[in-house]
Amino acid sequence: MTNPDPSAPPTGEEREPREDKLPDWVQRKLALLRQRLADERRTSAALRGGIEETDTFIGHYDIRPDQLLEPGSDITFVPDLARPNQTINCKIAEGRLIVHATNTLVIRPTYNNGLTLGLEK
Repeated sequence: MTNPDPSAPPTGEEREPREDKLPDWVQRKLALLRQRLADERRTSAALRGGIEETDTFIGHYDIRPDQLLEPGSDITFVPDLARPNQTINCKIAEGRLIVHATNTLVIRPTYNNGLTLGLEK
């Protein structure tokens, strides 16, 4: 496969004509590495669920892989399961976190780089 845009950086899948001058064992190794790269890319795409780039994902803190969501997805939290109709909704828009709630939000700073959000009781 050749790269249709010669100014684009190589993807690792293209075979260059000068490779024909390399020893056979090197050519076989390059073919094997290209196959492994293609396999890894297919596996990665399957794990991503078809989502290429996104600004929204569920982070699992190294317990398991992050779960990717469509860019700009709304995320709804129910802080108190006894009150399931009261929610906090978040999404990313224009590089900012947008937060809406069904009730008055209570915002408490925790550190210089953190805060807690809750609903007024």
